[in-house]
Amino acid sequence: MTDRQIRCFLALYETLNFSAAARQLVLTQPTLSVNLQNLEAELGFPLFIRSHSGMELTEKGAEFYRIALRIQGELD
Repeated sequence: MTDRQIRCFLALYETLNFSAAARQLVLTQPTLSVNLQNLEAELGFPLFIRSHSGMELTEKGAEFYRIALRIQGELD
């Protein structure tokens, strides 16, 4: 797990929108998507449910949010 993956997750958590999160992080959407996919693969569970109507945080995603905040705080 990298700090970049944590930042990508937190931006997506805040915006629930790939375009907005990518702009916030000054990344391309594909880069953001790959970082999130790699993080989910590493964790072994999805963090978001993606649909045509948008994104929704999973229960495990909500649990991971608290962990991600602590990790981000330590990195800062």
